[in-house]
Amino acid sequence: MNARPTNSIPDSAVATQTYSDTLKRPACVAVIADIVQSRRLDPSRRSVTQSILEAVLEHVNRVYRKEILAKFLVTVGDEFQGLLKDPTILPDLLWTIERALPRVELRVGVGFGPLDTELKEHALGMDGPVWHYAREAIESAKATRRAGGVFLGFGPTNETVLNGFARLHHHLRSSMSDRQMEIVDHLRRGATQVEVSRVLAISKQVVSKQVKAAGWTAHSDGEAGWRAALMPFNTSREWSTK
Repeated sequence: MNARPTNSIPDSAVATQTYSDTLKRPACVAVIADIVQSRRLDPSRRSVTQSILEAVLEHVNRVYRKEILAKFLVTVGDEFQGLLKDPTILPDLLWTIERALPRVELRVGVGFGPLDTELKEHALGMDGPVWHYAREAIESAKATRRAGGVFLGFGPTNETVLNGFARLHHHLRSSMSDRQMEIVDHLRRGATQVEVSRVLAISKQVVSKQVKAAGWTAHSDGEAGWRAALMPFNTSREWSTK
């Protein structure tokens, strides 16, 4: 495993500037993830799971093309990775992938830093501190069995905040029933409870009860806070001038 760079980023206010000044290239966010214990899946289920994963990554690359710097793709086995210039999409990205793979658990590492090599269309064949941090993050997630995502390279205080949001949101998501996930999925896309009731052909009372049981208000407010914590690491403007 590549060693983590020794110079840590002090805080979100200076992180992007520090890295940009160092290599004259904007920083970015690397995401490396894999499916926990995928080798224990029977061959037919693993094949189906990988096909779904490839399809959802194509969807992610299309829907979030403005926020993605280098497209997501499956690399080795069931591991996949991508580069972001706007990390505020992370809550939506993780929700989308986990919704597509409801019966598997993801291990996620997220790093912030510069690239040492030229940017490519797909997130493969590149190197630099951003990848070193992401790789160390996913190895840490594996060693400590932390779900929801591990963030490194963002500075100690920011990492505490981001890792806390990641853990809490994973707990909320994993506590939802299939029906609650379905309802919350509609709410996340802007539907009202009345519209959800009509689309799913269930009563408004049932929707209201499930929304409360799912902790939707806490989930929604928490995601807003998570995005706000990620906002200082949005380098879209810097990349637009490259």
